[in-house]
Amino acid sequence: MILCDEIGTMIDAIAPSYVFEHDIPRVLEEGSWFFMEDIHVIKASVGSPPFTDHKFKIKFLEYTKLSHVDAYGVVVRVENITRPDYVPQDSKNPRLSQFLEFELKNTWGQSLTCVATGYTCDLFVRLWRELGLDLGYEWTFGMNTTTCVLRFWKVADHEGLNFLNECNQLS
Repeated sequence: MILCDEIGTMIDAIAPSYVFEHDIPRVLEEGSWFFMEDIHVIKASVGSPPFTDHKFKIKFLEYTKLSHVDAYGVVVRVENITRPDYVPQDSKNPRLSQFLEFELKNTWGQSLTCVATGYTCDLFVRLWRELGLDLGYEWTFGMNTTTCVLRFWKVADHEGLNFLNECNQLS
């Protein structure tokens, strides 16, 4: 197996057949990002001849885990918690309607605006404050960076125009 990072560096990966019985997907989709846990890095001269020019190989272990990553990057902006303009019904939890917008920038300099809602918003704020950082954060050159990895997030990319439509049933 040959793995590649975001700048095109390729490395051989040795994945014995018993590894695929555990937490490693049988097929890795090209362009997808994965977080690897519990691997060994060995010299390329060990074992079979390498398929790449890299001087090392990655060896998966029987307890190696590959977790799919939806997005990652450096946090460059965190807004304050916002609530929608409407008031939730009494039976609804008002905390579920709150949201927080933040922005990630990847190593290519591309920005991704993310929105955490409800309980995810609460979790993000708690983890952010545990780092000793405040909401209303704007990263500037020279500051320490905070890297964020998002898993199990709904990823959507769209363009659109604001649209206002009248409703005759409102007074």
